[in-house]
Amino acid sequence: PQELSNTVWSLATLKVKNPDIVQMLYGMCLRNAADFTPQDLSNTMWALATLKVLNPDLIQMLCSVWLEKSEGFNKQELSNTLWALATLRVQSPELVQMLSSECLRKVEGFNAHDLANTMWALATLEVQNPDLVEMMCSKSLAKIKEFTFPAARMVIGALATLEVHSSELSQKLCAMLKHKIKSPWTKNSFSTDSKEMLSRPGCLKVGSGVVVLANGDADLSSRIYCVVTRGSGNEGARVYPRGG
Repeated sequence: PQELSNTVWSLATLKVKNPDIVQMLYGMCLRNAADFTPQDLSNTMWALATLKVLNPDLIQMLCSVWLEKSEGFNKQELSNTLWALATLRVQSPELVQMLSSECLRKVEGFNAHDLANTMWALATLEVQNPDLVEMMCSKSLAKIKEFTFPAARMVIGALATLEVHSSELSQKLCAMLKHKIKSPWTKNSFSTDSKEMLSRPGCLKVGSGVVVLANGDADLSSRIYCVVTRGSGNEGARVYPRGG
């Protein structure tokens, strides 16, 4: 099983998209999943999400095996699996709850990447776990210097979606993003319902799909707004006004 999961992990890492090989390997994973270790489960789920492979039978089997094992996962396996579930939009409340509980017990060892992946996953899956989110915000503050631009962007989006009012963390992440941002987005970048908000002072581009802006000033300290779009066009623009 380990050689099998390592192979699919390697294919995903190399972004190899060969449908015949991928489906053959995932068929083998389905037959051997009951013997997978936590690392095997995490690697396989991560590979499915990275290659955007929708294989309901295998996903259901992996989730079932995860629940049977219920312990022995390290921090990376936890965060990667939650990220994969969120990326694939897998609805498995019992597994998500179990993984969230494990994260709460092991969050002390999370690095910035683990924190960002997990917070983004919680927001995407609409998980309500105030204790975990509060703890992750605290750990994110302690590790703020370790955050990369993508990780900071993920956490900002998660805070907005989860309606988390963490002023100090928001301000520090925004200061980091502002420092790295090269040019503002114009109001024409988004759909009509977002134009008015994006015409305000302090509107800044934060990667592809997220905008952070201040409430009338450019220091990004008084209030945060995130605008999230789906796809590369203007369709599906959504505005999230949140206290920062």
